[in-house]
Amino acid sequence: MYLNFELLFKSNISESEFLLLLKIAQKNSELISENDKESIEKFISLELVELIKAGSSFIDKLRISKKGKQFIRNIESPKYTDEVQYTERELIKLYESYNKDIGLRADVKSRLTWFMSETGFRGDIIKKYVDLYLTEVDPKYVKNLSNLIWTPQSKAFSVTFTLKDSKLFDIITDRMNLNQSVFLDKRDRELHYLFQYGSHKPPKGLDNSLYYTGSYEGDMEQFLKLSEKLTKRVLK
Repeated sequence: MYLNFELLFKSNISESEFLLLLKIAQKNSELISENDKESIEKFISLELVELIKAGSSFIDKLRISKKGKQFIRNIESPKYTDEVQYTERELIKLYESYNKDIGLRADVKSRLTWFMSETGFRGDIIKKYVDLYLTEVDPKYVKNLSNLIWTPQSKAFSVTFTLKDSKLFDIITDRMNLNQSVFLDKRDRELHYLFQYGSHKPPKGLDNSLYYTGSYEGDMEQFLKLSEKLTKRVLK
């Protein structure tokens, strides 16, 4: 899962607070304690969380608000980064050098932005295997670039992006001998957590109160541990 850390920290919400907000949104009340009350009151004041009448305790009365749901969607929305933009240009030039159709440029942009945030694959890795694909596949069966990244199951209506419908995902995971289930199984809470916090380095220069451990050094140490564990889970 992608997290827009820049937007998160501009909102004055720490990583640990955002995780708490997700627990509230997913109604994981058993994972919320009285120690979280200060952060919860902060959410209420920001209108991210509201209290309902039903419920036997303060925690049971918590519900994510419409504003809170939109905030989570904004934080989790993939960002069109400089790396995505550079990779997009390189892939288009690569396809054009083989005189192959790229499809709609708008689709290439949106699908590549989603793909890179969903998988965490670097631009150079993607370009490498797209190049191999173009050289090895019979030209008659080459997908256009937008459909290589992701092909909708139906042209009649739009559907949610999924890696199961990505030929590019199949190519890269097969060539790199990666475990696809790590990327596809959204029910695995450990993997979900590792992807959230083991694939993004903490930014430097923030107020210590915004760091999960209370300091950049502590967060970096935790990131390295999670990143190592994530790598072990990803490799077959």
